[in-house]
Amino acid sequence: MAYAVLPATPGDAPELAALSQAVWASDPNSIVYHTWPMANPAVMVPWRQARLEESLRGDHNWHSKVVDTTTGAIVAYASWQLPRPSQGKTWVADRPDSFWPLGANIRLIKDSYAARNAVFKKLVDPEMDYGEIFLESPADLGFRALRVIITHPDHQRRGLGSMLLRDGLAKVDAAKGRVYLEASSAGQGLYLKHGWEVKDQLEFDLKSYGVEPGSVETVPCMMRLSNPGGHRGIEGWLR
Repeated sequence: MAYAVLPATPGDAPELAALSQAVWASDPNSIVYHTWPMANPAVMVPWRQARLEESLRGDHNWHSKVVDTTTGAIVAYASWQLPRPSQGKTWVADRPDSFWPLGANIRLIKDSYAARNAVFKKLVDPEMDYGEIFLESPADLGFRALRVIITHPDHQRRGLGSMLLRDGLAKVDAAKGRVYLEASSAGQGLYLKHGWEVKDQLEFDLKSYGVEPGSVETVPCMMRLSNPGGHRGIEGWLR
């Protein structure tokens, strides 16, 4: 099979929502499966599609996809979050319960986002990653977080995750950017291979959120420094 990395567009939202469902519904042991109603695609896929359409039209994310050039199908996807000011953002805790898809574990959603936000604030340099900077194109801004990277179960172990990472990291390194992410235990090895380091970790006791049988889910929090000689901050990027 032959594959190509291309920018993702708003028109890809339906296919990306179906891809997300295929990936996350295939792992009933993951925290994602127990956070969202993955067992109910009739609810989950339209909700995910709406969120993807918003993100794909936004100015603060950069999206890429891997296409099987034989069939034209999207088989992998990555979303990178660009630096942006925090003002005006609607935080998860402020969302009404009606915003979330029917059957979602809302308490787990809000607790996990609060825990993630605390680690993010501890690890991320506001000068590097929150500053509002104006360069020639969004790709030049430098990325602050790798939000998601997924590969369809039928196409895993073919290097597609590495293809997406190399494509995004070329832009990150050109901008002297740092990249924060939260990994799955299964994906941690891929990120270590591409230069990330584990800086912290989150733990969630799923039994306390009504998941049976209960387990403790560990989420590695990782950071990649693209400028090993010391980051230069926003002023350095603009020189």
